[in-house]
Amino acid sequence: MLVPVFWLVQGGVLHAASALADGEGAFADTLAVAGWAGVIRTYGLADACDLSLGSAATVVGALTALGLVFELF
Repeated sequence: MLVPVFWLVQGGVLHAASALADGEGAFADTLAVAGWAGVIRTYGLADACDLSLGSAATVVGALTALGLVFELF
C-alpha cells in the first residue's frame, strides 16, 4: 500500500537532484526509472534470500524509506 508513496517520493528526490545538476527530462521518465529500480531490487532480493515477493517488497520499501530519512536529515 505504501509502495506507490515511496515510488513517488523516490522519483521526486531523483528528479530534484537531476534538476540541480542541470538535467533535463520529464518527471514521468524519472518515475519510470525509480519504478524499475524498485522492481529489480525486489526480485533480486527475493531470489538471493529465498523470500516471497511480498516479503522482499516489504523489505525494499522499508529500506527505501529508511534511506530517504537518512538522506533528508
